[in-house]
Amino acid sequence: MSIPQNFLRGGNCPDAAPKLIFNIAMADAISADDRLARQAMEAFRRSQRPDGLINADAPTVKSNVIPAFSIYYLLMVHDHMMYLGDKALVKRHLPAIDGILGFFDRNLSEQGLVGKSGGPIMRHRYWSFIDWAGVWDSGVPAATGKGSGSVTMESLLYLYGLQKAAELAEFAGRTDTAAEYRQRAGALSDAIRTHCFGQYQGTTLVQDGPGIEEYSVHCQVFAVLTGIVESAEGKQMLEAVVWNPEVPQASVAFIFTCSARWNAAAGTKRQMTWGKYGARW
Repeated sequence: MSIPQNFLRGGNCPDAAPKLIFNIAMADAISADDRLARQAMEAFRRSQRPDGLINADAPTVKSNVIPAFSIYYLLMVHDHMMYLGDKALVKRHLPAIDGILGFFDRNLSEQGLVGKSGGPIMRHRYWSFIDWAGVWDSGVPAATGKGSGSVTMESLLYLYGLQKAAELAEFAGRTDTAAEYRQRAGALSDAIRTHCFGQYQGTTLVQDGPGIEEYSVHCQVFAVLTGIVESAEGKQMLEAVVWNPEVPQASVAFIFTCSARWNAAAGTKRQMTWGKYGARW
């Protein structure tokens, strides 16, 4: 698989956080030196705001808050645990992770989903950036301007964060917290199943927003990743959207996640390439 050079460079752009996770993981695996990872996680931890979210880039003097990126920070800590098993480091970051998950919990809608927390850049308090899908305004699903304004990807990311935070808490000996996070994850999973599934060309898919008949590769990938669908159903969902020019495709920040999930669901390995509509298999 050929990796685009701009992916490896990262830089001051909204998909830099997912790139940073990949770059740090590569550095850890190749050099067995985790100082870069520790520095990055500490910088994000120190950027935490009173509302619980962290800044999307740190250190910086500017405020740039993308709710999804707080979950990416959580995943960085989880990745570090999986690589190195440093219990002291996990304990250091867990209070910040508690604060992040507390923000999402306080912002649940009556449906039990993450409510509208932001929108396109410069027009809302938070930037609900998900990915540079070509048809999305500044990387934000169009669903944010329709219905309740809730973006399903934010609920899916919160669900994934709860699942990984439960593992972190259990690793650190906080079994009660782990149980609480798993309970919250179960309730959120049920809410997504109840309010965010629709039909697209005869296939059941996860909608970009509750009751909004718009679909993307991203939601189907995270439906598989979070386990809210079984493998066979996930395979059907991915086959309905990948390569489909009518559906927003994953771009740079999601390319490796999409590839891994597709392989897991389909039980096969297929070459990923770049096409007119984004990442392809």
